[in-house]
Amino acid sequence: VLTEEEGKLITKGHTSKTSVTPVVKEKDGSFTLESANGRNSIGLTGRMHFDYRDSDIDGGDIGGGRTDDRDTASLADQFELRRARLGVKGKFANDFKYEIVGNLPGTATIDIAYLDFAKYEQVQLRMGKFKQPFGLEQLISSNNITMVERSYLDQTVPGKKLGFQVMGTPTKGL
Repeated sequence: VLTEEEGKLITKGHTSKTSVTPVVKEKDGSFTLESANGRNSIGLTGRMHFDYRDSDIDGGDIGGGRTDDRDTASLADQFELRRARLGVKGKFANDFKYEIVGNLPGTATIDIAYLDFAKYEQVQLRMGKFKQPFGLEQLISSNNITMVERSYLDQTVPGKKLGFQVMGTPTKGL
């Protein structure tokens, strides 16, 4: 039988239970599961955008209330799931960051999938499928644009492509 003091002496400096317990953190409105040492993490991401169109074609002005032909059917009231993206992002081994996002409406596709080597702030490497840093409209998240769709001009620029990128902050201010 151990006394309370002897038990404290035996467990003094013993941190195995606390060093393996994962930590749940909240950042930017989402939850992240992080290892106790902070070297690994995983977080769920997602967004859904809906679109509803209401047309007054039942009174006879446009199409005479018909929605059975191709031209007037496109003017009928519609509800559409425009975007449904689910993904994961995080880091592992403290120096690697990742993000994988799938776009679900229609045929499910991989929207973004990349891996960063981010050990040094001055030079970082990214490979995979990601947004090409071309124009401001393309770099703005679809959560922050005014309309559901981007402009027609935006369709002429490179979007999310497979590639390799060197980025970073070589000196303060750059």
